[in-house]
Amino acid sequence: MAHIHEVHYQILKEHASMENAKIHLLEAIAHATEAVKITAEDDPELCENQKNLAALLLIRTRDFKFDKETYELAKGYYTHAATKVTSAPPLVRIPAAIQSGLMHWDDGEPEEADRLLGLAVDLTLQLNPQQMSTEDLRQTLRAVSGVASIATSMALATGKSGTRALQILEQAHCIIAGLFVDQKSDISKLRAVDSELARQYDDLRTKLSALPKQQQKSSEFLEMRNLQESLLAELKVVEASVKKLPGFEKFQEVPGEEEFKALARDGPVVAINTSTMRSDAIIVTCSDITVVPLPELDYSKLDERLSLLNDSGNIARRNVKPRNRRSREEEVDEVLAWLWRTAVKPILDATQLTDSKRIWWITTGLIGRAPLHAAGYHTEGSTENTMSRVISSYVSSFKVLRFSRGRATSTPVLYSMLLVSASSHPPPFQNIDTSLEIKVAEDIFGDALMHLPQAEPETVLQNIPKYSIAHFACHGFARINDPSSNGLVLVKDGRAATLTVSDIEKVDHKAGAIAYLSACSTAEQSDMKLMDEAIHLANSFQIAGYQHVIGTLWGADDRAAGEVAGSFYRRLLAEGGRDNGEEKTLNVAGALHDAIIEYKSSGKRGKSVLEWGPFIHTGI
Repeated sequence: MAHIHEVHYQILKEHASMENAKIHLLEAIAHATEAVKITAEDDPELCENQKNLAALLLIRTRDFKFDKETYELAKGYYTHAATKVTSAPPLVRIPAAIQSGLMHWDDGEPEEADRLLGLAVDLTLQLNPQQMSTEDLRQTLRAVSGVASIATSMALATGKSGTRALQILEQAHCIIAGLFVDQKSDISKLRAVDSELARQYDDLRTKLSALPKQQQKSSEFLEMRNLQESLLAELKVVEASVKKLPGFEKFQEVPGEEEFKALARDGPVVAINTSTMRSDAIIVTCSDITVVPLPELDYSKLDERLSLLNDSGNIARRNVKPRNRRSREEEVDEVLAWLWRTAVKPILDATQLTDSKRIWWITTGLIGRAPLHAAGYHTEGSTENTMSRVISSYVSSFKVLRFSRGRATSTPVLYSMLLVSASSHPPPFQNIDTSLEIKVAEDIFGDALMHLPQAEPETVLQNIPKYSIAHFACHGFARINDPSSNGLVLVKDGRAATLTVSDIEKVDHKAGAIAYLSACSTAEQSDMKLMDEAIHLANSFQIAGYQHVIGTLWGADDRAAGEVAGSFYRRLLAEGGRDNGEEKTLNVAGALHDAIIEYKSSGKRGKSVLEWGPFIHTGI
């Protein structure tokens, strides 16, 4: 009944008098109060009932005259639901903990706020993500969106160290990617110390990774669930045994300060956290971890400015369908200048670079949509921009960076390319010009090239593991409410067919060097409810085993895509050389950076940022 009256309230509030609406709100509060009273203290339903009552009380204080007593009552219900009803599912307690934490912060009680948001992070870890299918886990994480960003902001606001803030981020964001990394991470060091434990661990995680596929095909769901729980219990026993070995005390755990710093040996790693509370950068170098507050990086202003980039583009974009609105270049230039002033310049001014000039960006929340690599002023001769100061790479987390670098030390790089192109599509999709990219690949790779024109997704998946470089020249798209179905548009039986994020997540490439995704939005984070998860094709290819991924934050222009790709491969192979398949160290980020600079500077007036700006490097 409480819910019915609340719905009536919301409808009347919009279309009738507030007095009539208030009657239904008070009725909803009365029914919700009664539900709380008749629910036993040890009943898990008490948490949901208290959370619902607290929400109704807050509506009353928000939409009508503020009442301190009612407000405190709502805060008390949220706090009790989060902290006392321990029998309730974490998915119900987490939103209560977040709301209670924010209310305590607003009331000048920072330590209690930090405790409650820390509880929200701990409860996130109790969601048992290993027991869920990837699709179910995405839906679950959508319901608790923002935990990582808010808890990190609260930790920094209450004086916690940069290391502690990073550990919160590593615990509570990119959870899905972390699960795939755990299933695939290199255990050669463990194998060298205790081959039997390594065999047991590898066997168990292999069985666990196969279970979701079995579950989809089997009608005996409970039997599969029991098997899964049994395997997880065995895995915990094996992990406990591994942690008893010297040097493995932190096996598969969140990194500590020294491990964070070790991952910055090739250049600083900068984690930028934005929330409605505050914005900060945590700069990690091989010698220090520094927190740089970003007071001018306002969350609402960031949201407003990034929305302009969603509409940017031109008729040659590789979108599934063109955007309805085209942003003026002046607007985009202002967005990039604002990002430079409020975020990137303060960060770079405080960062000690290495001789390589490389920097890795880790982003959480809204800032994950920002083209940090393109920030600044790009008038002729200006050096007040990111590209003049550093060579940018993106990575979703320290855990993924550690995973990719671990595979790099044991994976030989062989120069062979799988080129997948789809230039013509059935309606309503527009045809695109991939001829320049095809010619570039043929000229550079010759006999080491396998070209699959107009290929089916199944054919591509079968061939991907055979080649160290995969280049896709086709349409791409990002679905706002279902990022797992984001993908590359191919062709099957004369119809459009999609190679999706979910498809790529099932790949385990043992020798993947480069995935070049020359399509629209392959690194775009489209679902605001899953911003902390970095679910996009570029991240999926990295987790599939590719050390380097070239992706796009928005639509790729046909001409720009071809010219940048050609310059990239020529530079890469000129520096590394093919040399009959010998192992090489690839300067992928540097080759892309220089290729973009070359394209950006070409022509009498240079090229628009809308053309060169979308291309980014993800990886080691």
